[in-house]
Amino acid sequence: MTTGGVTHKEWLSKIEGVAAQPDRAARSTATDAAEGAPAVTGDVPDVDLGPLRLAAFGGADSCVDLDGADTGGSSSKADPPSRRFTPWVLAAFGAATVLATVVTLVITLANSPSTESAAAPTVAAAPVRVVEVAPPSPPPNLDGPLPFTASSDCAPGSTSAQSVADPNSTTAWVCLRSVDGQVLEIDLGRAFVITAVSIVPGAVNKTDTNPDQPDPWLQHRVVSRVAWHFNDTDRTVKNQTTGNVRGEAVEAIRPGVLASKVTVIIQETSRPPAIAPTGSPPPPGVGPSILGDILGGNQDTTPALVPAFPGAKPPRDPADGTFAVSSIKIIGHKAV
Repeated sequence: MTTGGVTHKEWLSKIEGVAAQPDRAARSTATDAAEGAPAVTGDVPDVDLGPLRLAAFGGADSCVDLDGADTGGSSSKADPPSRRFTPWVLAAFGAATVLATVVTLVITLANSPSTESAAAPTVAAAPVRVVEVAPPSPPPNLDGPLPFTASSDCAPGSTSAQSVADPNSTTAWVCLRSVDGQVLEIDLGRAFVITAVSIVPGAVNKTDTNPDQPDPWLQHRVVSRVAWHFNDTDRTVKNQTTGNVRGEAVEAIRPGVLASKVTVIIQETSRPPAIAPTGSPPPPGVGPSILGDILGGNQDTTPALVPAFPGAKPPRDPADGTFAVSSIKIIGHKAV
């Protein structure tokens, strides 16, 4: 069998001949030493035998890798290739990569919405039972005296009409008069439900702070009849007869009226009785009777002034120039 025109026997004989030849470098060195030439101590450069092999074996296709065959010769082993990276550098790079991956994964999971909450089934909330608790009941809207301001059209020299509204006042409202018909205006400031009115129709001591003070009762006339005009939608008018009581005369308003102002008209005044009743006036319809005159039951407590001679006018009483009202109350409550 031939390889590229050369038989195996010829190829082997060429190989043996080359191996049997002594080393050219050694031979050249020995020859130079014998001739007295200086010895070459440097390395001999390698010679490229590629063209010779091509010429000997008939081209590139006939090349045989002799290094790959185990010929048992004395060929030296090739040096191992040098490493590009040091092992500790590769280990550090790998650790940094793993750490960066873990940090990125943790941040991503922390910022991403929880999938468990989204995937959890929605449970319908149980309806909340509302227990209605009744609010505490407000205090009862009881009747009582209402505050107000008062003014009158009395002539100069009269006292302040506000005295009838001030419970701490020690003096009565005294109005100069020639005839009856004076007007007292009362302003409540806002609308109230008025259920009663009261009046002390003469001059009485409001306090007992000065027991030595003279009794003012006989010094002024007393109010016998009064009309209360309310500014409600029906323009209610309530007439009252005081009975000339030495105290408080109360008149109920039934049903109550919703009003903010009251006009009081003094319809009639009388001379103060020497012995005046101290309670409420008698009910309407109770008055003098024929039997009372016979039995002496209709005695007038007001002293009669007898003229000095027939046809003469009775002397003028000192109390006829004024009348007095010690107190007025408007009783009611707030409108609901």
